[in-house]
Amino acid sequence: MDISYFLLLSCVGLFTSAQAQNCSRPVLGENMDLRGNNILLQSFADGAKVSLSCNFGYQAARGKTSITCTAGSWSPVTLICEKKSCGSAGEVLNGDVQYPTGNEFGDKAIIVCNTGYRLVGQGERLCGAIDWEGRLPRCEVVTCDAPPAIVDGTQDPVKDVYEYRDVVEYSCNRGLSLIGPSSISCSANEQFNSSPPQCKKVECPDYEIVNGEWVGGSRPPHVYQATMTFKCNSGFKIKGQATIKCGSDNSWSPELPQCEAVTCARPSNVDHGSFSPDKSIYQYDDVVKYSCDAGFKMTGTNSQSCSQSGTFTSVSPTCTMVTCARPSNVDHGSFSPDKSIYQYDDVVKYSCDAGFKMTGSDSQSCSQSGTFTSFSPTCTMVTCARPSNVDHGSFSPDKSIYQYDDVVKYSCDAGYEMTGSDSQSCSQSGTFTSVPPTCTSKTTTGRPTTTTTTINVAPPKNEENSGNHVKIIVGMFVGLLVILVICFCGYCYLKKTKSSSVNQRDGEKVTDDEVGHILWVRGKQLPITYSRCLH
Repeated sequence: MDISYFLLLSCVGLFTSAQAQNCSRPVLGENMDLRGNNILLQSFADGAKVSLSCNFGYQAARGKTSITCTAGSWSPVTLICEKKSCGSAGEVLNGDVQYPTGNEFGDKAIIVCNTGYRLVGQGERLCGAIDWEGRLPRCEVVTCDAPPAIVDGTQDPVKDVYEYRDVVEYSCNRGLSLIGPSSISCSANEQFNSSPPQCKKVECPDYEIVNGEWVGGSRPPHVYQATMTFKCNSGFKIKGQATIKCGSDNSWSPELPQCEAVTCARPSNVDHGSFSPDKSIYQYDDVVKYSCDAGFKMTGTNSQSCSQSGTFTSVSPTCTMVTCARPSNVDHGSFSPDKSIYQYDDVVKYSCDAGFKMTGSDSQSCSQSGTFTSFSPTCTMVTCARPSNVDHGSFSPDKSIYQYDDVVKYSCDAGYEMTGSDSQSCSQSGTFTSVPPTCTSKTTTGRPTTTTTTINVAPPKNEENSGNHVKIIVGMFVGLLVILVICFCGYCYLKKTKSSSVNQRDGEKVTDDEVGHILWVRGKQLPITYSRCLH
């Protein structure tokens, strides 16, 4: 019972002390403060309500203007204070009001007069807590004092005071020139923009240009500021200004022009080429002719001339190496070397395949024109004409035209035998490889005669006739044997002419007549006449 009562009393005490707690000075937002006497207090009683106000030059934009102390805490500050705006500072005739930083409290308005006007009053106004401070200035027009009069001339208009942009016109008496501006005006700096002119007699001498002509301007007399324009004849160029003006000192300016001859400097060298004539200086219309070295061709124009501008009429040409494209293939033949591109003077050699002969040149070279010097040759098949007939014989096959490597076989008529090769072939040269053989009779009648057998040996045809070597050797051996037999039989005949002419063979008489016999050599019949030898 005692503890419960004690706790109750403690809670009541704490609640009572919390309700009675004071508030310290509140923390406010920017550009605001407490109003009235509260501004000096540092502590405020519980339940106290204080008013807020914006600082000087600021005004309440939104939020409450008061806060309340409750149990030691202030209610939230919602007041927002913003700078006060002064609005427009007004307008100035012949001037302008500018606001560099704005038109709020503390800002300045700047008054600027237009050109030709001057400011009367203060050029600035300050935005205060209530409105713009001070008075708005004004802009007055600038004035100039009257310029001095000129000798031997007049001015218009004549006034004591001239305002901005007022113009004074001048003129000289007859026969005199106006030296200087014909008019002056009142400027913004309260002064005329130029000194008054002078009246003076001016006349410049006439001028004729050599190697040129007058093209425009004045004719004598040439008064002040008169102009003349000249041009030069072809082949000449102007030195100086083409147009001159008569000055107040009775002379032309700038200096009198002259016409000097047009020249061109030597053109640059051309690689692998030359030009003619080769000089250090060329006159107008001089022509340079270009040529390339042998084996090079020209790209560009081959000539140019010295032009009116003092330069040659075109860019120098270039000389590039001459090349030829690969020649076309040759049927049944070839060429060497075989390349895709040939240079100047490169030579191509042609050859035909075996069994073909060449028509045309066997070589051609890459020429200066970039083409080969002649047409490619042609390779046509080798042919041989029909061989001549053989007495007492024939050959096969018998044709009017034979192609390369065609073979002709010879045979003799019955009762005749062949001397020479029994065959020959059509060679690369278009002729047969050897002379035709001959066909001679196998037997002869009458007195014994000595027959000389001539064996024609055809020259071997490269590797194809190598097999005939053995035949030739055997033929030579047989020929020698036949000659020996003939000699022996002849000897026997001379020795036995005085002896008996009767001979017995197989029980019969035989006269000592010459008997023809046939000698067979390697299957061929060779007729030989001999005397029968007795004993």
